[in-house]
Amino acid sequence: MLYFLSMYDPLVRSWEACLVENTQLGISIESMKAKSTDEIIFDIDEKSKLINCDNVADSVIGFIATAYILLEEMRFSKTSSPQIGMVMLYFKFLDLALIAGGPNDDVLSIISNSKILADTLYNSRQKHPSTFFVTTQPPCLPDTTTSLPTLYNPTFSEFDSRSQAPLILQGLISMWPSLSKWKCPQFWQKLAGHRWFPVEFGSSYQDEKWRQDYVMLNDYLSDFVFNLNPTNIGYIAQHNWAFQLPVLRDDFSVPDICLLASSGNVLTNFWYGMKDCFSPLHFDEYDNFFCQVVGYKEILLIQDIGREVSSNSLNIECSELERLVENTAHSRFIVGPGDVIFIPKGCWHQVRSVTFSISISFWY
Repeated sequence: MLYFLSMYDPLVRSWEACLVENTQLGISIESMKAKSTDEIIFDIDEKSKLINCDNVADSVIGFIATAYILLEEMRFSKTSSPQIGMVMLYFKFLDLALIAGGPNDDVLSIISNSKILADTLYNSRQKHPSTFFVTTQPPCLPDTTTSLPTLYNPTFSEFDSRSQAPLILQGLISMWPSLSKWKCPQFWQKLAGHRWFPVEFGSSYQDEKWRQDYVMLNDYLSDFVFNLNPTNIGYIAQHNWAFQLPVLRDDFSVPDICLLASSGNVLTNFWYGMKDCFSPLHFDEYDNFFCQVVGYKEILLIQDIGREVSSNSLNIECSELERLVENTAHSRFIVGPGDVIFIPKGCWHQVRSVTFSISISFWY
């Protein structure tokens, strides 16, 4: 059991509730105490590379137990304030538990009650002075494309009758609070600067040097978004931030016509990234309401590429892509804040960020 310490009191209660509900967690913590903290962190970092394998449940327990061990060490150390490196790792392992195992009320309660540690990190970091992310509207693309039908606040029947092809849907998300809140760097630094997310590194997932790792959001913003000369592309792609940060659900909602079309079975994914983040030409096995929240993206849509393919993505050079586009009916356009594009299942599409960008996809 954690010993009482007034400054950590709400946090202590959260941990004690978690331990009461999960006897395996207590067993894991006791087994770890025979090791040094460095040994524990090394072992659990190795597990973090395997969380998509069959040992997910054991990994989740290990991540939570490691966070507990780190907290105990911080609480009973002789320093006057928590060590920044330990605080960072504490949140890393709690977030890995969520990423690996999905929503967990106990872990979310622990994170919520760890505010004093989050504030320690926030106060130790330089704040970006900009009021907003740099998202200057790019020039329009040359009008060489097939125009898409546009529906303004359509009823479900109006949408359903046209949903066999891509559509521009206007007015669906114009009231989302995220359109104003999420464009502010300090909103993200304060809410989630200390939190960890899966980042894809490389020009695209088809890149031979592509890899994925977990990065603290403050570091992602510093190294990739605010850095004028980044050495690589980093993309927090196809990840549901809302189960790590439930408060974000107050800032957006699934459009009503999407809920009706999907019978409520919707997969939500966020796409959060720097300029030049890129998803190569591919199609999905889902219908997609693609909602642009912050910044601008260039989208290429091709309903029929006119060839047989063995997978749902094409790895082709730019010159070959341009020849394909020249000889195929397509749409290429820029989307900005408040725009919604409906992309039906099987429609080929390519997406590139032309500024810092946040998008949400609703798949069904």
